[in-house]
Amino acid sequence: MNSPARQRLAFEELCMQQAQLALTRWRLKYLLNDHSSQLSEPDLMYRTWQSSPLVSAAVSALPFELRPSQQECLEELWADAIGRNNGRMLRLLQGDVGSGKTCLGYLLGLGCIESRQGGGRVVAILAPTQLLASQHAQTIGRFADALNNAEPSSTIKNVRIELLTGGVTASKREDLLSKLEEISTDEAVFLVGTHALLTPDVVNRLKNLPGVSTSKGKGLALAVIDEEQRLGVKQREKLAMCAAHSLYMSATPIPRTIALKGSSGLMDFTILDGIGSDVETVIVPSKALDKVVLALKSKIDKGSKAFWVLPKIGQNDTVEEDSIQQNNVLGRHRALAEAFGQERVSFVHGRMKGKDREEQLARFADPLSRVDVLVSTTVIEVGIDVPDVNVMIVEDADRFGLSQLHQLRGRIGRAGSREILKCHYILLSSVANNGQTDGVDSLSKLEVLRESTCGSVIADADYMLRGPGDTLGFLQSGIKNGRTLSSDHHWELTDAAALYGRRFMQPLLSITTSDRTDSTSTATNILMRHFAEEKAQEHFCESYASCKQGFAMRVMMTLFSEFHDDS
Repeated sequence: MNSPARQRLAFEELCMQQAQLALTRWRLKYLLNDHSSQLSEPDLMYRTWQSSPLVSAAVSALPFELRPSQQECLEELWADAIGRNNGRMLRLLQGDVGSGKTCLGYLLGLGCIESRQGGGRVVAILAPTQLLASQHAQTIGRFADALNNAEPSSTIKNVRIELLTGGVTASKREDLLSKLEEISTDEAVFLVGTHALLTPDVVNRLKNLPGVSTSKGKGLALAVIDEEQRLGVKQREKLAMCAAHSLYMSATPIPRTIALKGSSGLMDFTILDGIGSDVETVIVPSKALDKVVLALKSKIDKGSKAFWVLPKIGQNDTVEEDSIQQNNVLGRHRALAEAFGQERVSFVHGRMKGKDREEQLARFADPLSRVDVLVSTTVIEVGIDVPDVNVMIVEDADRFGLSQLHQLRGRIGRAGSREILKCHYILLSSVANNGQTDGVDSLSKLEVLRESTCGSVIADADYMLRGPGDTLGFLQSGIKNGRTLSSDHHWELTDAAALYGRRFMQPLLSITTSDRTDSTSTATNILMRHFAEEKAQEHFCESYASCKQGFAMRVMMTLFSEFHDDS
């Protein structure tokens, strides 16, 4: 595996992968930018968000002040999408739970609409669950109401929110889409939705949304994909290809996204610093369950509220049989209700009707309610904001992913929570029962959570534990070896391959704007068009990288010759 000959072939294969990634990034940013804005009014291109009348008014109307880290991130996003002619924005915004990513997506969306990116009137926000989509619609709705009341001195006079989920009937969906196609020039719309945004009919109509009179573009001004780790590769790209710019947001990106960010991937990335967390994380053997229940009773008697999370709703077909087993939502609810009192314990899960689930969540969130413990599945992972909760217990924690566990921890210790009560995150682990921790992946995963509350650190650990997936395909985690490449043995070659593999494409891929393309040869333009339309895709297939004549020689000449870059 580590012989010089094998390493040389593995390096060649990695270089081919990097050349293809460079080509794919060029296609996505420049060639496939059918929705880019072609402005006839240069005054609409504000170089900074502070110079934008609409966004400045929106920031002033927020119910809080932007933190310095949020302002820095907004400046970076603005420069990429609006402030310079740099093709389509393909960017990951990585920030911890509760750090303010949604607010930045809202402000950037206003800027893209005001500067007439794409069709210049609609921003779409994709969320993985109906709960999260509803929360986004409510949050952005409050921001928009405050902005509308402020009457900004901008071409945009009214900002409104629309919600599209699977529960919307066909007739109402048709009315909504028709309204989007007939928006007045002084309106801006944020379309928040779930997978309902990804149906073929909706995608086609969003992609062809007409532009305002001052723009020749079409489609969405911006596509925001929230909690990108919970969506598939093709799902994310469906919406992204409808828009002039794409912003992906996550606290713990999927391993494949980690592999695709930065100089060796497809996406640029921005890190949003969080506000810190005082949540104490503890790993407890599951055999100590009775002691945990007693400790929880003591805490709720002193005023605490708690989530109790399990991986399963039930094991059997009937509620009666499910409730006998305690390692599921129904069984644990029954056991805790017997211990604490029926009125103090409630439960929610994914099989419940939406109305019933929302009613139970509202009861739990009500400070005047007597419900102190909510037993649940991971349906509360995103979209739930109950500031008074300061305890979470995760049973069978070994069965959850690292990203899920970090997202769940974000449900406690949130802004506005009661500071007098300390926050505890308790992970019940059956693997910890035997006392052996070395070399056990599930415990290593839990120990990462115990040692760190930083989402980027946890995402990197998840990446190392699960593998990068397939950067040229759709596998989002795991290990995909090539014909000569073994990820276990040749991982250290990636940085060098990114440097040298991409340099072969750089002279051609540096041609990004129309004025520079005009000065190049006809042959070069034909060649790039040939590559970009995937007519030459087989020449960049990593499966056959080591069979292509000439490529290895060019790699070796670059490696061992004195290279001067006078440009």
